[in-house]
Amino acid sequence: MPEGQSSNRFSFPLRRSTVPRQISRRQREEDLQRLVLLGVGALVLLAAAIVLVPFLKRSVIDPRQTIATVGDQRITRALYDKYQALEATGLTQPQILAQLPPALRQNEDEIRTQIRETVQQAQAAGGEPDPQIVERLVNNAVLAQSTKQAGIQLSDEDVQKKLDEYVAPPAASAAATGTPGASPSPTTAPASGTPTVAPATADEQQKVFTVIEETTGVSKEEYGQLVVAPQLAQERYVEKNVSKSAEQVHVRHILVASEADAKSVLDNLKKGTKFEQIARERSTDQANSSKGGDLGWAPRGFYDPAFEKAAFGLRETGQLSAPVKSQFGWHVIQLIQRDDDRPLSEQQTQTLGQIKLSKFVEEQRKRLEQAGQLNVDLPPSPTPARNEVG
Repeated sequence: MPEGQSSNRFSFPLRRSTVPRQISRRQREEDLQRLVLLGVGALVLLAAAIVLVPFLKRSVIDPRQTIATVGDQRITRALYDKYQALEATGLTQPQILAQLPPALRQNEDEIRTQIRETVQQAQAAGGEPDPQIVERLVNNAVLAQSTKQAGIQLSDEDVQKKLDEYVAPPAASAAATGTPGASPSPTTAPASGTPTVAPATADEQQKVFTVIEETTGVSKEEYGQLVVAPQLAQERYVEKNVSKSAEQVHVRHILVASEADAKSVLDNLKKGTKFEQIARERSTDQANSSKGGDLGWAPRGFYDPAFEKAAFGLRETGQLSAPVKSQFGWHVIQLIQRDDDRPLSEQQTQTLGQIKLSKFVEEQRKRLEQAGQLNVDLPPSPTPARNEVG
C-alpha cells in the first residue's frame, strides 16, 4: 500500500460500530413500550380483581361456607342470609302472614318495595354472621332432629297445613264467610260497624309466597322448613310437656342490697309495719315496689332457684321468710296464697313451655355433640327470660 494513503480496513469497522447503538436504542424503545403495556394490563387486572374478587366471594364462595353442621344438615351462609332476610322483615313470626293478603290487595307495589328495601339494608351491613341468628338456626335444626326424643311427630303434610292456617286462619275465614258455602262480601259489616275483611282467595294466598320469594329469595317450601316447622314443633312440645295446671304460689317480696337491710326489714314487719309501705319505701324492685311487692301467681320454674325454694317453702297465709339471697340481692318474702293445682294462664303456659323447651334443646345439643354430630363454634344459647324477681 503506497505511503500516505489511508487503509479502509480501519474505516469499515468504524462505520459498523454505529449499528449496534441504533439497534440498542430501538430495542430500548420497544422494551419500554412492552413495559408500559404490561403495566397497563396489570392495572386493568388489578382493577378487575378489586371488583371481581369481592363479587365472587359474596356470590359464590360465601354462600357455600358452612357455618354449622347439625347431624346431616349443613347450615350454610346462603341459608343464614335467607333466614336473616326473614328476620329483618319480621317474617320469622308466621302470624304476620295473615296480614299480607289484605295488605297486598290494597297496595302490592308498596309492600314489595318495603320488604325489598328492608332486605337490602340488612344485606348491605355484610360482615360476619350474627351469633344470635346462627344460634336460632342451630336450635331449630336440633329440635327438628330430636322430635323422637321429644315424643312428638311432625310430617311435611303437618307443616303445609299449618302454613295454610297462618295465611288464612280458620277462625277469621269462618267469621268472614259466615254461612258455609256463601260468597264472602267485603262490604258486609258486623254489629260493631267495623267492615269485615274478605278472606284471602287461593290466588291471594299463593301471591303471598310469590312476593316473599321475589323479595327475600325464600321459596314457600323453604319458608315452611325455616319458620313453620320449628314453630309447630315448639307448639307440640309445649302441648305434650306442659300440663294445664300446676302447684302455684302467690307471694310478695321486698328486695334490698344486703343481709343487714333484709334483717332490718324483717324486724320492722314483725313490729307491725305494713308490708306494702316498706315495699314502696325500701324495695329496689322498681317493677313491683309500687304494687307493694306483689308478684302475682307463679308455678315452679319461674323464679331464681333460691327465691323459688323459699317461696314454695312457705305454708301458711301471711307467713314471712327469713332473708333470702338470690342473684338480684336479698329478699324478704310473704305468702299471700297457695294452690296445689291451679290452672295455668296462657302466658304462664307459654313461658313455662319455653323454659322446658330451652332445657330440652340444650340436652339434645349435648347429645349430638357427644356423638360428633354437632359442630358450631358459638356460645351456648341463652336461657329464655323468666318471670324473674328484681
